[in-house]
Amino acid sequence: MNIQLLAFLLLVGRLISDLFIIMVLRKQWKLRRTRTHPRLVAIRRVLTLLAVLVFIGNLYPLLLDAYTLIDASVRTSRSVNLVGVIYSLDNNLTFMFASILIWTLYKLSDTVIEVAELIAGGPIKDLSNKKDDILKP
Repeated sequence: MNIQLLAFLLLVGRLISDLFIIMVLRKQWKLRRTRTHPRLVAIRRVLTLLAVLVFIGNLYPLLLDAYTLIDASVRTSRSVNLVGVIYSLDNNLTFMFASILIWTLYKLSDTVIEVAELIAGGPIKDLSNKKDDILKP
């Protein structure tokens, strides 16, 4: 397979991946000061960490694929064997689907938080430091 065609396909996958991760990071940035029950804060932290790691993990491959489109000589050859194509596409698709799933988890966690607030009788106003408190109506 031609290296530039492969780089183009990989770049599309990386851009889709980064689009979903950027949506998660933007949402988290807006929510960073929102009052949330302390037990739910951990969910946001984990999802944010996942998003940041996937975003950082996508940076170098994204830049390399973009540079390969401009100058194919950056790679060792102008063509890639089937094993290299399959490996590259698999890696790319894994990142892309991971990004979409992280975004989906973020959407689901928003729903969980809304349901928890409904069960509690509205948005939580008092965030005491009691560890054994649960959402009470």
